[in-house]
Amino acid sequence: YDPKTGTWTAAGAMTTPRFGHVAVALNGGRVLVAGGEDKDLHPVASAEVYDPTSRTWTETAPMGTARAFAVASPLPGGSVLVAGGFVINQPLATAERFVP
Repeated sequence: YDPKTGTWTAAGAMTTPRFGHVAVALNGGRVLVAGGEDKDLHPVASAEVYDPTSRTWTETAPMGTARAFAVASPLPGGSVLVAGGFVINQPLATAERFVP
């Protein structure tokens, strides 16, 4: 989205369709998208990174636990903490760290 012009630009298709995922800005303007649920409401562990320069998505290592509706926070040094969420209506009390 460009606030100067008020217009949206297509960013290409993600490698995995999902909802209920987390999205976090990484260093250099890239964006991490992780977890969520697929179209059949199954939690997913997959993760991918969007590069705004090339306007492409690249699959990265999956999380150790499939989780939907988690929270994510960038950490000093560029890594990301993904915590909590749900798997098949069961709350998770675990967290994982993504290191780009």
